[in-house]
Amino acid sequence: MPDIAKLPELCRILNLSLEELVGDDKGAAKTVRKMMEDECDDVTVEELVEVAPIVPPKQFDRVVGERKEKMNLRQLVALAPFLGRDTLDKMVEESISESENGSLTGVVGLAPFLSKATLDRLVTNELATGHCNPGKLVGLCPFLSQGTIQKIVQYMMRSGNTGALAAVAPFVRNLDSILSGEQILPDDEEESSSSKTEADLLDRLDEEDVARLAMEELEAGRPVERYLDYMDEEDVAVLAERALELGKPVEQYLDYMDEEDVAVLAERALDLGKPVEQYLDYMDEEDVKCLAKKILKSR
Repeated sequence: MPDIAKLPELCRILNLSLEELVGDDKGAAKTVRKMMEDECDDVTVEELVEVAPIVPPKQFDRVVGERKEKMNLRQLVALAPFLGRDTLDKMVEESISESENGSLTGVVGLAPFLSKATLDRLVTNELATGHCNPGKLVGLCPFLSQGTIQKIVQYMMRSGNTGALAAVAPFVRNLDSILSGEQILPDDEEESSSSKTEADLLDRLDEEDVARLAMEELEAGRPVERYLDYMDEEDVAVLAERALELGKPVEQYLDYMDEEDVAVLAERALDLGKPVEQYLDYMDEEDVKCLAKKILKSR
């Protein structure tokens, strides 16, 4: 993924036109030329999506961030996989603050790409308005901190709007205590001061740095669950395999892994003579069949 400023030189060295170099199926060369000449204001979102795979992430962030025309949440959903988290966080917050209703409608599709800190802040601000529909926040719950999810439940209880409580319940720890009126977290505090500081620090690290830190903690015999929200699926899979080799529990990793990686981990567990039942719910039917055949073959 070379900087696009180097594309003309590559064209010269390889004796290719820009169209041939970038594979101009949908006018990508025209868009690339505009980006090279910093004439991006009239580049459409669709055109940006087309060239995103051949533009270095940092440069893509700069180009998108410098557009004079602000993007709405629907447009950002298409670009989210190609933008850095910090850039996307900023653009989403700007989009919401500049919209007429300022609601979080449309954020659910962006939630997997946003930082937990930003989502927590957006939801907390929405609850503070006093006229939000908590049912519309249910889709964000898998990506929120426990403190923010508890705020949603408490808002439901105070406002009498409990219709979506059953949908939120699976994401809440200590639900019985909250419903009985006990205060689990201090007022206006999501977590302890030290936990908040740690979350802020992790949010600022690259995923690779977090993965490296998590591996060091695992090797040292310390818990690593707090790092998983800040790692990509592949790094979690590597961490899980190492945990398996060290004889440590791996259940905590499975929610963060894709089906293929879980299947590989299950086969590794089988090779090590460990039980595989815990993996089955996270695997697709074909991988379960393959695993079953391997078990039967070994008997």
